[in-house]
Amino acid sequence: MDATHMELDDLKATWQALDRRLQRDHAIRMHELRERGTERIRGRLRPVYLGQLLQMLFGIAMMLLGVLCWTRNLQLTPFLVSGLVVHAYGLLVLLLSVRTLVLLHAIDFGQPVLALQTRLARLRRQYLLGGSIAGMARWVLWMPVPVVIIGISDPVELAALPPDAFHPAAWVWIGVAVGATALVALLGVYLWACGPGREDLRRRIDDFMTSPALREAQAQAQELAQFEREPE
Repeated sequence: MDATHMELDDLKATWQALDRRLQRDHAIRMHELRERGTERIRGRLRPVYLGQLLQMLFGIAMMLLGVLCWTRNLQLTPFLVSGLVVHAYGLLVLLLSVRTLVLLHAIDFGQPVLALQTRLARLRRQYLLGGSIAGMARWVLWMPVPVVIIGISDPVELAALPPDAFHPAAWVWIGVAVGATALVALLGVYLWACGPGREDLRRRIDDFMTSPALREAQAQAQELAQFEREPE
């Protein structure tokens, strides 16, 4: 009995040691997998980061363009209004890009995968919001921007032109009307896609408007989460 008992104890100790070793090996593999997964996610997000930096520069350029126009044409209403609109648009693009970059920098790759997925989802919502606002606004800016570029010319020379030689106000209003019509149509289509039973259509629209790099980062995080949920 004593020998049998000792053999059982030895067998139990061996199994416990083997179990500890398996758990340790599994923890090491999970750590390595997580490190590789988070590094891939980090790599996928680099194009998003660079894209937002470029968008910031674009916003600053629009602001400067607008300032150069409206400060030189305080007495010429079409150029003044166009310059202020472009200036405001550049500021909006800048602020949206800064907000997206703040959320991007707030991602802690050492946090649990679920928290990482939450951060990525929040980043995606901000990306969609910023892209939608900045992108759709261009439908009503396709005429003010050329007017602003023209307005950077010598305002004295422009004011000296005969009334029937140049009608920037008409150009602006016609362009804004055409762009606003297209914008309303696009918004109508999107709201229709948000209705019940059309979730797949809305998801395809959102995917189309989302950076492929950001979608890949979310897919990588989802893959990592699924692996962690798998039984040992």
